[in-house]
Amino acid sequence: MAIEHVNIPDGERHEPKGISTATADQLYAANGSGSGVWREVPFVFSSVLPDVSAPSFVLIPIPFNCIIQSIKYTLGGAITVANSTITVTRGGGSAMGTQVIAYSGSAEGTTFSQTPSGNNTITASTHNYIKIATDGGSTTTAPLYISVRAKVI
Repeated sequence: MAIEHVNIPDGERHEPKGISTATADQLYAANGSGSGVWREVPFVFSSVLPDVSAPSFVLIPIPFNCIIQSIKYTLGGAITVANSTITVTRGGGSAMGTQVIAYSGSAEGTTFSQTPSGNNTITASTHNYIKIATDGGSTTTAPLYISVRAKVI
C-alpha cells in the first residue's frame, strides 16, 4: 500500500534530489515542468548617484559578510564633454577598482559593468559599507543608477 508524502513521518523523509551536488547557499528553483536546478540566490543592493557629472559619492550599507561579485551602472541620461570615472572602495578605504562612464554615445539606459579588481570580500562588522564615488569629469546633469550583486559567505 502506497503512503502519501504528506503522511510520511519527518524521520523517514529524504532531502531533495541533487542535494549531494548542490554547493553551500544554493536553493532549488523549480522550472514549472516537474524539474528544476540548484542555483545561487544573489543579493542585490541598489543606490543612485544623483548627478554623475558632479564630484560626489554614495555609501551603500552592507549588513552581512559577502563577496561583491559585480556592479552594474545605468545612466539616467546622456553626459557630455568628458568621461566620469567611478571609484569603488569598501569601508576602511581599500580599493575595489574603477569604472569609466563614457560620454561618447551615452544616453538614458546606457549600462556599464564592473567586476571588482580586489578587496571584494566584505566583513560586515569591519567594513560596514562600500563607497561609490564619481570624479564628476563629465558635464550635463544625469543620475547614475547602481546595482551591486553580492554572494553571502
